[in-house]
Amino acid sequence: MLHDAFGARGRPGLRAAAAAYAAAAFALLYASLAVGHESHRHRARDAERAGILAADEAQSRHEFAEARAQLDRLLAADPRDIEARLMSANLFLLAGDFGRAQGDCRLVMAAGALHAGTVCLASTLTGPGSVDRARRMVAALGTGKEAGAELERWRLLTEVDLALRAGDLAAGFALHERAFRLDPGHEEARTRLAGMLLERGDAARALALAQAPDPSPARLVVRLRAARALADSDAVSSLRELLVLLEADRGEGVPPHLREEAQLALYVEGDAAAALRLARLNFETQKDTPDLRMYAAAAIAAADASAVGEVRAWMRETGFEDRVVAAALQRGRAPSHSQRGASPL
Repeated sequence: MLHDAFGARGRPGLRAAAAAYAAAAFALLYASLAVGHESHRHRARDAERAGILAADEAQSRHEFAEARAQLDRLLAADPRDIEARLMSANLFLLAGDFGRAQGDCRLVMAAGALHAGTVCLASTLTGPGSVDRARRMVAALGTGKEAGAELERWRLLTEVDLALRAGDLAAGFALHERAFRLDPGHEEARTRLAGMLLERGDAARALALAQAPDPSPARLVVRLRAARALADSDAVSSLRELLVLLEADRGEGVPPHLREEAQLALYVEGDAAAALRLARLNFETQKDTPDLRMYAAAAIAAADASAVGEVRAWMRETGFEDRVVAAALQRGRAPSHSQRGASPL
């Protein structure tokens, strides 16, 4: 049994961003006449193709080379396979390889999936002013309702990530509320909104959202932190449930939930050194916005100048723009962790 950071217990599958990419691709393939040849229609109906499932499974287990090999085989057979191409872009994004992710996103657009390709491309932009450019790109698309709720939610969560990286917290919160209203049962949207509420000081609503049944490890961390902020008795059961889940996953050979363990170390146990060790280890393989923010927060809390330098160097070398992280590193105070994109908590 596999658990990703956001996936419901007992449900194998993609990490949150990859799941959104795949769901968006399915919605678009069904809805768009621009991508209509028979092989694509067949693959859209066959959600359990062996290659896609194998790539999902490999990525869930952090076997990224195997996931890449599976996707490369699919794309060699059909370079216009939008689902595989979007998954490939996500895998490059997760590794911080923004240039190659951009290439995949542009190929999605060339295959006729303009909406999905544009949202994908916006996630990959780097360099000074890239966040503002990306926000304008996505805003120009409109609602995306022609491709269904899955693509709309993915677009909104991408806009949330971009807004928060720009420091536009009000816009990010409003966009996240819209994404959550599309489907209150969607685990990633619920968990990230609960995290944002917690960071805004609304621990009561954060706890209410986080207490929905069948929590992911990420949501359990938010629930625990909110309960502790309110001195609520649910803190004890939340911690117990989280530790049981983490231990069960270890026993089943599931890769550790390093970001969640880092949050637990920093915000619950107050162990900045342990949090930094876990966040640094997590960042070796996962470089989504929440992973970067966790690494930065732990480095600042631990007053580790070397780690702070590592975060700055990565941002400088890749051109990844997060104004909140940059300002936090400058002033020596930790950033918020409640965002995506696209990212996590």
